[in-house]
Amino acid sequence: AHGIAPGDHFDSGLALALRERWPAMARDFRHFCQQSHPKPGTMWAWSGTGPHGPVRVVALLTQDGGYEHGA
Repeated sequence: AHGIAPGDHFDSGLALALRERWPAMARDFRHFCQQSHPKPGTMWAWSGTGPHGPVRVVALLTQDGGYEHGA
C-alpha cells in the first residue's frame, strides 16, 4: 500500500517505480480519477500480473489535488 494524491502522475519515488513496472496500473489510476474524482481518504486497488504471479497494489489517497475537480 502507498499514499498518493488524486491524479498523481507517478513521476517520483515509489509511484514511479510502480509505473515503470506496471504502466497499465498508472493508466488505470488516471482513468479512475477522471471518472470518480476521488477525495482524500479514498482507497484504490489494482490487480495485475507480474513475473512471479498475481500483483495487487493498494493506494490510499492521502492528499488533495492532482487534478481539477469536475474537469
